[in-house]
Amino acid sequence: MGDLTEGEFIRRQQAQEERLRAAYAGLYGVIGTWHGQGDGSTTFNVPDYRGRFLRGVDGSAGNDPDVSSRVAMATGGNTGNKVGTVQADQLAAHQHTFPITNNTAGAQNTSAAGNKAPPGDGNLGTGTSGGSETRPKNASVNYVIKT
Repeated sequence: MGDLTEGEFIRRQQAQEERLRAAYAGLYGVIGTWHGQGDGSTTFNVPDYRGRFLRGVDGSAGNDPDVSSRVAMATGGNTGNKVGTVQADQLAAHQHTFPITNNTAGAQNTSAAGNKAPPGDGNLGTGTSGGSETRPKNASVNYVIKT
């Protein structure tokens, strides 16, 4: 693909696609290495949003509890609370508890987490697992409104 004329779109063809900095000077001037440094001197990465939900940069809103652990989309890209970072999917911390009734002494009622129920009535749980929020795989972007 050659240089872009104004209003032309780039369609991604492969996962870690790089573009020549000189051929796409206008685009490189706007996004730089936010999405990856390419070869480190003559190319840069264009965003790879395939299979990811777009999530606005948190800034100081406090809506992204894991903002400090956001990683680069590609080598040399932004990390943390910046455009071009990504997060893996995650389930919020949770546990499951279910009642055990009339459990006789010596019975082996065991949860998936390996917890054994005591004789008599009570609860058996799975233990807590998960992270700070439930989210899909996502990439951080800036949403803008043209006035």
